[in-house]
Amino acid sequence: MGTDVNLETITNEQYFDALNEMFNSLGWSVMVAELEDNAELIQDLQSVENEKDLYFKQGQLATIALLLNFESTLALATEDEEDSYEGS
Repeated sequence: MGTDVNLETITNEQYFDALNEMFNSLGWSVMVAELEDNAELIQDLQSVENEKDLYFKQGQLATIALLLNFESTLALATEDEEDSYEGS
């Protein structure tokens, strides 16, 4: 489906450019909206039947949070990269 990427050989500039392109796409916006909707449904604890189900929901929410925060995490990494470049 996609292009194989070797993260060990891609430059930081290519890495950040590719991810920023993704963040600006309609597909990313659609995925974020879906994840936010799913998170709301998962957070409803009334349907939790047992401890195992609760842990499963926690894992789902942690994964969704990781994806939803990916864009802002990358923005911080970009700033750090720019700051270290300017400081050289």
